[in-house]
Amino acid sequence: MKYSIIIIAAGIIISIIIGAFLFWPKYQEFNSLQNQFSQKKDQLENQNKYMQQLLAIERKIEEKQELVNKVNSALPIGPDIPSLLNFLQGISMETGMSLEGASWQELLPSREDKKEKFKEYSLNLEVSGSYFAFINFLYSLEKSSRLINVVESRFSVPSEENEPIPFDILLKVYSY
Repeated sequence: MKYSIIIIAAGIIISIIIGAFLFWPKYQEFNSLQNQFSQKKDQLENQNKYMQQLLAIERKIEEKQELVNKVNSALPIGPDIPSLLNFLQGISMETGMSLEGASWQELLPSREDKKEKFKEYSLNLEVSGSYFAFINFLYSLEKSSRLINVVESRFSVPSEENEPIPFDILLKVYSY
């Protein structure tokens, strides 16, 4: 019986030592993996929150898309002269005017305005039609979403009574 207690005590001590050397490193590795798992889980949750925020922003942009389209049409990227001439041709036809000719040039910014991101173009139009059609043409330009300023307009009296009145219009058009 004396030896059995010593054998049991020695067995327990040997079990503890073996457990400490064999199972403790595995326990430490398990804890390390648990910590990595919780970090990855937190990282995934943060990414999901970020994606939800991006989706909410995208929904807000889609709600405001009409306003964004209006701003883009008011200030197009680059002069986009063919589109502008097509737009002016359409307005002239709607109002009863005839677009006879057009010429344009880019206006160089002054020294103070070099920081401006907007580009300014001068557009010279030659249109013809009645006075009332001309007034409607100017009104259509004014109510359009494009940034167009009428700088100057000139007209001359036609030689014959039934001829359309020729108008020269100097416009400033803006883009970025």
